[in-house]
Amino acid sequence: MYGSAGGENAAKTLEAPLLGCVPLEIDVRVSGDGGEPIVLAQPESPSAQSLSAIAQQIVMQVVETSDR
Repeated sequence: MYGSAGGENAAKTLEAPLLGCVPLEIDVRVSGDGGEPIVLAQPESPSAQSLSAIAQQIVMQVVETSDR
């Protein structure tokens, strides 16, 4: 967990791509503790949208790598 621009700074330092940022929402913990990920419990929430976008980025990178 990083503050403002922390993820970007870590990615630059590690020379790694920044896949996305997930806003901190209490519902992420609550739904996860209840056994239902936020992307299922509240798919329209900002956190769920961010996590879905990150998952799509990962899929795209895997596809690009496997096409080589």
